[in-house]
Amino acid sequence: PFAVGERLIRLVISEPTPSPNKMNRGRVPHFVTMKALRKRWRDLVWAAVIDARTAGQIVEPPTGRRRVTIERHSSGALDVDNLYGSLKVLLDELRDFELIKNDDQKNIELAARNVKSKRKDAKTVVLLEDIPP
Repeated sequence: PFAVGERLIRLVISEPTPSPNKMNRGRVPHFVTMKALRKRWRDLVWAAVIDARTAGQIVEPPTGRRRVTIERHSSGALDVDNLYGSLKVLLDELRDFELIKNDDQKNIELAARNVKSKRKDAKTVVLLEDIPP
């Protein structure tokens, strides 16, 4: 439904967002585990930004609100609460790279969906689109 154009940024991240159920296993993750996870996703988002720029996309900070559409491609679908919970580390990195102003409703319109794929084709696709004022 989207064509990459002037106002659309498409990032392809080489793995699906982490499931909170697998991450937490019924308890709060240790801070060292969370720090490693954040670093991993910082590297993944940075690689996706470099790939997008190499492909000729203009990757720049938003001028206002942004529509963020995330497709989580994996062999198993997450239920809705886990799908949205899996986005936290990704949204934090999008904010840190200034691809969104903040991860609140004032600054983004968020949509996420599961996409069934083979395990070897697992990934996360992020579409960032400026919303006209």
